[in-house]
Amino acid sequence: MGYKQDLEKGKVERSNLEANKEFLRKINILDKKYKILEIGCGAGSMTSYLTSLGYNVIGIDMSNDLLDYAKKNHKTCNFMKMSGDKLKFKDNSFDVVLSFDVLEHILNLEKHVKEVKRVLKEGGYYLLQTPNKWTSLPYSIIKDKSFSKWKTYHPSLQSNVSLKKLFKNNGFSVEFIDINVYNDFVKKKLFFPLSLINFNKFGIKSNFYAVVRNEPD
Repeated sequence: MGYKQDLEKGKVERSNLEANKEFLRKINILDKKYKILEIGCGAGSMTSYLTSLGYNVIGIDMSNDLLDYAKKNHKTCNFMKMSGDKLKFKDNSFDVVLSFDVLEHILNLEKHVKEVKRVLKEGGYYLLQTPNKWTSLPYSIIKDKSFSKWKTYHPSLQSNVSLKKLFKNNGFSVEFIDINVYNDFVKKKLFFPLSLINFNKFGIKSNFYAVVRNEPD
């Protein structure tokens, strides 16, 4: 289902907003003096949430439908149409870059990561959430009844090992943060009987939350 159809049916959130908020609260990195970029802002909920708290945030996305919704419903926020691997900002423009459920959709991750590093200030942070490849793949295969359909919408799924390698090879340090994602959003998303299982209790991470720091060259 496309973004426009989702919005028409009242499905606004495509990411686990409450878990993402908990991640930001837990790490306690954001500062009101910081300039923040959210890549893949979607319908604008996180950008709006942070703006309402007094943070300086720009939200970008490639979907006209989602941006139209965001601009209509969050009029005090700053939204722009832009790709996550071709950022139209000067070097060292931001203290923090955010992305939630975005990394897995980007075909050229090397280009994306280099662009994030370019626009981040030295010592700045890339705060992100992305699905775990080894839990997402089985779920997608069963849901889609296909061994290959997932490649059309999640071409860049990562394991914790590949995620560390991706960022460390590009001059970042990586710290993973434990966040409980088992909430109403996830229960509605999963099909029965998976919706009854809290995988966090078994130490299985369905999503990676990471604090990625732009280290000095």
